[in-house]
Amino acid sequence: MKNLRKGDEILFRFVRRNMESMAARYRLPLKRVLPLEKENCARYFGRCEKDGTIFVRVRNASKDGRWKGIDEPYQIIDTMSHELAHLITLDHTQQWFDLHIMILGDMSGRRVFHILTSFHEQRHR
Repeated sequence: MKNLRKGDEILFRFVRRNMESMAARYRLPLKRVLPLEKENCARYFGRCEKDGTIFVRVRNASKDGRWKGIDEPYQIIDTMSHELAHLITLDHTQQWFDLHIMILGDMSGRRVFHILTSFHEQRHR
């Protein structure tokens, strides 16, 4: 995580821990979670590879080309559940959608969203 800022590194570790926990809970074939490099992610927040590697970004490109922290905790939790569901199918099928919604609800029930919101508020004080 050599290219992450300190606050981003803390956020990324939280994201990775929770993705690993959810993958274990749902018995998903997660190999590893890595930060998505800036230059490779202008169009999306995450990417799932066929080998079970998931890339997630915690910084967002603004319209002026500068990089800033992702402003909405929902974007992060949605990306986490979105990419975890892709471990079952890389297509956006009904099976993928059902798993995505299930994981998203489970994360909300486990207060992941609340913790991300608190983290977001601390970063913007």
